[in-house]
Amino acid sequence: MRTSLTFTDCRWSMHTFIKSKTSHKQHRDILRNLTGDIRFIRNTLFRTTFITGKASGKLQESIRRESTLHGDILQVAVPDEYR
Repeated sequence: MRTSLTFTDCRWSMHTFIKSKTSHKQHRDILRNLTGDIRFIRNTLFRTTFITGKASGKLQESIRRESTLHGDILQVAVPDEYR
């Protein structure tokens, strides 16, 4: 009996996109700990992707490392601010 599921085992998927300021790593980590990076429930795949703006210098390097580690960050050319 197989104990782990793969993407091909899923009948449904739900993908959530969350706008996140580049400097809010702590907020992203809290959400990852609450939901997990990828989760399967009854043959349904749940994924979360954080959308951030571009950064520069040390903050951009930090985002790059975080993205490499978790694989859940999409950087786009948008203002990194909230209204």
